Amino acid sequence: DALVYCGDTIITATGGDVVIIHPFEFHHVAYAKGSPEYDCLMIDTSLYRDTGLGLYETRYLDLISTCHVRFENLIRPSADLIPHIQALCLEFHEKSFAYELSMEAHAFALLANLFRNHICQGDACRRWVQNFERYDRIRPALRYMQCHLSERISLDGLARVCSLSPSHLCRIFRQLTNTTPMQFLTDMRLQEADALLKKSGKSVAQIAYAVGFADAEYLSRRFKRQFGITPLEVKKKHVGNPYSLSLHK
Repeated sequence: DALVYCGDTIITATGGDVVIIHPFEFHHVAYAKGSPEYDCLMIDTSLYRDTGLGLYETRYLDLISTCHVRFENLIRPSADLIPHIQALCLEFHEKSFAYELSMEAHAFALLANLFRNHICQGDACRRWVQNFERYDRIRPALRYMQCHLSERISLDGLARVCSLSPSHLCRIFRQLTNTTPMQFLTDMRLQEADALLKKSGKSVAQIAYAVGFADAEYLSRRFKRQFGITPLEVKKKHVGNPYSLSLHK
């Protein structure tokens, strides 16, 4: 099982679940037990601009990119979506002749299903609009974290780049993520460390430095607390397995 944090919602995901994460939605994954594997597909609507798509495809993609539509975060049961997701993953890994055409077809079929059956309504949608406005206030802090992940970052510094007081910044973060800016930064560093452990040949010490932890021991302690597994165990599990990487991390 895995705990998926989507904004202010905590989802306990099990095998076969589909979790939808929207543009500008805070999210991270913690392992409830073991080290579950999952495929992560990212549909970047900006890639489809100026590609000659028809009016209808563009209209629906614009609804997503401009946050005018919101889908359910957790889709269970997900039997109607799984075949398209499995096909996308298979095409991506095998890259057979004309795989791009097949992937695009399955991506649009997946989106059509989401629009038909899984659009979120009512209070949840109104809360999403409110959270989007809050997100805009702290966007500079998030960008700063991403660009300076390996550096020393302070709460006062994050507040300054947002033109907010530290207390106001903390309040907005709490409303959006149920956590503090500094805890969110730690979670971001742990997620990046997890990705590097799975796809790079760097040592744990090198990865610790790259994501802003003081040393390998501190990274290992925080990593085990977050994911229930040590960095070395993750690294050993994924060494020599080129298909262990998700489509996007």
